Amino acid sequence: MDKGLLVIVAIGVAIIYFATNFSGDKPADNDISWSVSNKNDKLSPYYEEDVLGNRVLNLSKVSLDQAKSIWISTPTAQKISSIVPDFDLARIEIENNVVEGAFRQYLLQFLEKIEGRFQSGKIQSDQAQKSILNLR
Repeated sequence: MDKGLLVIVAIGVAIIYFATNFSGDKPADNDISWSVSNKNDKLSPYYEEDVLGNRVLNLSKVSLDQAKSIWISTPTAQKISSIVPDFDLARIEIENNVVEGAFRQYLLQFLEKIEGRFQSGKIQSDQAQKSILNLR
């Protein structure tokens, strides 16, 4: 009976150990909020938490020209440009990661324009990615 109790206690300790050490709040490598908070403090004022606790890009307080120049250096821009040519997914990412406002509307219209150029064969996927990143 003593050996059985020791085995149960050992299993319990192992479960508690694994549960506490491997289920922390360590963010994934592709998590935008993690890369913003640790990579570039000068971009932090342009990110905020939404109601779900996700960090989203908020460029609604700056002019459209300023927003375009800030966009180039954001992790959000990098992520969205890497998704292209999956334009539907890129659209969803913009809607989920960019705060509503003039810049988001501009970005969605720009994405639609690039999608049209891509589908008509005027540009290749790498050109579409660069266009989304640079907004040109």
